[in-house]
Amino acid sequence: MRGAHAVWLQYVLCCLPLSAAGAACALLVSNPWSVAVVAALAPIIACTILSFRLTRDISRAEAFIRRPTLQGSSANAGLLNPLINQLVPQLKTAAETIEASARSKSEVEARHHLANSRLQQFHETIDCIVEPIFICDQQERITFANHAAANILKINLETSSRLQDYPELWRLVREGNSRKQATPTRITEFVLGEGDDAITFRARASFLGDGQQEYTVVVLKDIRDEKRDQQQHAKFVSSVSHELKTPMASVRAYTEMLLDGDIETEDERREIYGFIDEQVDRLTRLVNNTLNLARIESGVIPVQRCDCELNDILNKSSNVITQLAEEKKQRFVSELSNLYLAAHVDLDLFEQAIINLLSNAVKYTPEGGTITLQSRLQEDHILIDVRDNGLGIPEESLPHIFERFYRVPGNNAAAPGTGLGLALVHYIIHEIHNGSIEVESEVGKGTCFHVTIPFGHRQRKSASSRSKNNTPRKASPAGQPS
Repeated sequence: MRGAHAVWLQYVLCCLPLSAAGAACALLVSNPWSVAVVAALAPIIACTILSFRLTRDISRAEAFIRRPTLQGSSANAGLLNPLINQLVPQLKTAAETIEASARSKSEVEARHHLANSRLQQFHETIDCIVEPIFICDQQERITFANHAAANILKINLETSSRLQDYPELWRLVREGNSRKQATPTRITEFVLGEGDDAITFRARASFLGDGQQEYTVVVLKDIRDEKRDQQQHAKFVSSVSHELKTPMASVRAYTEMLLDGDIETEDERREIYGFIDEQVDRLTRLVNNTLNLARIESGVIPVQRCDCELNDILNKSSNVITQLAEEKKQRFVSELSNLYLAAHVDLDLFEQAIINLLSNAVKYTPEGGTITLQSRLQEDHILIDVRDNGLGIPEESLPHIFERFYRVPGNNAAAPGTGLGLALVHYIIHEIHNGSIEVESEVGKGTCFHVTIPFGHRQRKSASSRSKNNTPRKASPAGQPS
């Protein structure tokens, strides 16, 4: 029995208890054949014993890992006990690292979710802004656009829109980038579209970034109303200048004739005085109408609305116009409602608006014509009609009739005017009294202005209580100005 078998047999005998090992040796000495059998089986027996010990030690190690307090126990931990003692701190450190990583991952995910939420809020907020806004990068590519910009400029971010498609904006950004150190913000105006679809924009480009990552924010503003106001202002100034120059030139010419002694008879002088007086009246009306319109629009003249009976104002206006109509041998008809027309208006301004409409009817109605003033209640509104059978207004002039200084072509010969009266009426009815005014006219047959204002006092009574009594009632005292 030599070699490996002897080694395995020795290992087996060593693994046995002392009494069992002695008995095994006696058996082997007395029975030589058993030595050969045991030697042959020795490797198997040795592997079995070794496997058993390893399994036992691993089980103890697992129990030790689960219960580290056993580290100081007197129980035999087996061959792996020193290794386990070294692994426990490392395993604790690894567990702490994994736990910290998990917490860090949760924090990162929370921050990522918060960032996405804020980005979504930013996009939704920018999309709510009516002005077109877009952002482009250093390569002049549009990287973001709100709904307004996408709709107006036809921007499609999926196809990588470029500024070159919009020459005016491209020029603005290109020139701004070259001078952004001196002027980080640049502004320009451009027209998008053609004909009736043309829109004038003011573009404001802001150049931002930290030197490494730079971008440009462009905000567009529709300035069509602003341009229209500028044109109207220029037209207003031009019209006022023209309207002032014409009567002043006439006054100066007539005055020079008087100073030079060109007028010899008293009748001629009286005629000249009459011409001068007419031109002075024209200047006075022009200045007063212009100032009144400007003061009302700017709020210099306070609007003092109060509760009243509207027919009272219409009767006062009729009294002013009746004398003018009689001078032109015209017939004035007042057809006012028998109902109590409760209204909440500025007494002076509303009366001025009605007088302007009636005086226009008198001016543009020939002798023998008829001017009619009507009032009636229709549901929750009061309707007032000023009707005449005079010259009428051409259809092409109707859209412009309420514009400042607009005069119907050919009407100057019939009656001089400033072209501010109807503009003032429109402002008083529409802006101050929340009403409306419309006009119907036919050349040679006459004109009718329809005025509509809300019915009722500031403290309105119920409609049912009003409808029970349709008989005329005395007007209640005007309320306090509101």
